[in-house]
Amino acid sequence: MTTEISFDVVGGGSARGWLAMPEGAARGPAVVLVHEWWGLNEDVRGLTERFASEGFVTLAADLYGGRSTASPEEAMALSNEMKTADAVTVIEGAVRWLASHERSNGKVGITGFCLGGAVSIAAACKVPGLSASVPFYGTPRDEFADFSSKAPPILGHYGKSDPIVSLDRVRTLQERAIAAGGTFELHVYDAGHAFMRQGDPAAYHAPSAALAWTRTVDFLRANLAG
Repeated sequence: MTTEISFDVVGGGSARGWLAMPEGAARGPAVVLVHEWWGLNEDVRGLTERFASEGFVTLAADLYGGRSTASPEEAMALSNEMKTADAVTVIEGAVRWLASHERSNGKVGITGFCLGGAVSIAAACKVPGLSASVPFYGTPRDEFADFSSKAPPILGHYGKSDPIVSLDRVRTLQERAIAAGGTFELHVYDAGHAFMRQGDPAAYHAPSAALAWTRTVDFLRANLAG
């Protein structure tokens, strides 16, 4: 189950999120989960609990200040209103909060979907203290994809027939990360956009989702080991 919590945002203020804990009392790796453009909804709650069931102290960070929607038009408006620079300060606060949590081993990764995937790459470039980043079908603007400072290892999941996210753009980011001395492992699936979204039969692609999940868990465990 998830618990609603608040945490300090870097630079002032606070943000909310949903926290899910693994069973037991042992310390373990931690993950910041970033929502799609819909906001912090029940799909995100399910993913938060799913990551916790795999042994990760998981915090789904709210970038919309408590708002969410099922309307594509409202989702577009919310995502346009959100400033990536502000989102990065929220993520940095979440990373610090998780790193110091009594159940955390101090290693924190980030993953996100669609809008959250873009933020996951931006955070890899801008947020100190991250040990891994796993973006799903999202890319940030160039000013938030500066790999001049070595980013943590990145594992990217993208759909071959995604009409929203350009694979050429993704491969350009991969090349930049590698040129800067980092790693960016890229997987392309026979699927479209949002292929992990189980609540959307038109988008969900079960074989791709299952494989991407296994790869993600293995990658995070390898890079967040205490």
